[in-house]
Amino acid sequence: MHANNIMLMSKIDNEEAAANVDEIMEKTDAVLLARGSPGVDQKKMIDKASALGIPIVTAIQILVGQTTDDDLTNAVLDCTTDCVMLLLT
Repeated sequence: MHANNIMLMSKIDNEEAAANVDEIMEKTDAVLLARGSPGVDQKKMIDKASALGIPIVTAIQILVGQTTDDDLTNAVLDCTTDCVMLLLT
């Protein structure tokens, strides 16, 4: 594997990362947002990454047995990102 093929995906999931988002987005190839992370304005992060052409993945944690198909559908449809990652727990 050659170093020039390595790409970086940055996870923005806390207030410190949100405060440094401009610097992070200058150096990253993609962004991972954890839906509902405290201190993270998800819409602002999505708009900023989109303006820079950076792909965005939104992670959504779903409690198995505690949700309906409608809950899952709405969680996915609410995301305006390039990819949705479902975490089933």
